[in-house]
Amino acid sequence: MDRFFIDRGGKVEEYAGKKEKRNVGFPVCLYLKYGEDQTVTCYDFILNMSMSGIFIKTDANISPGSRVFMRFYIPPGEKILGEFSGEVVNVNRDGSYPRGVSLKFIDYEPGDLQKFEDFLEGKRHLFDDKA
Repeated sequence: MDRFFIDRGGKVEEYAGKKEKRNVGFPVCLYLKYGEDQTVTCYDFILNMSMSGIFIKTDANISPGSRVFMRFYIPPGEKILGEFSGEVVNVNRDGSYPRGVSLKFIDYEPGDLQKFEDFLEGKRHLFDDKA
């Protein structure tokens, strides 16, 4: 798995290798819950499947070591693609790189992460009951 996905305001692109780029062609949104009542909906994120992690572009004040809950979905009907727990491993608040947090997936079933990755690769039939 040497590829990653970038959500750019609801338009997803897939990158494999150094130069190969493919438009995935559907919006993916991320709902993130952290702390007691803190939530944020993120439309700009980078998902690196080879490292089982994600970078979320956000100004939210989330500390390293924080536990989070992530729900990836397709709007507007919010078809859920995957729900995962995670932990903040890095926070970038300076201007040298986009502001945000790096998360790693924790406490997840490998099959669930694989299903999510398969969907992002265009295997919609795994989730779409009508396909």
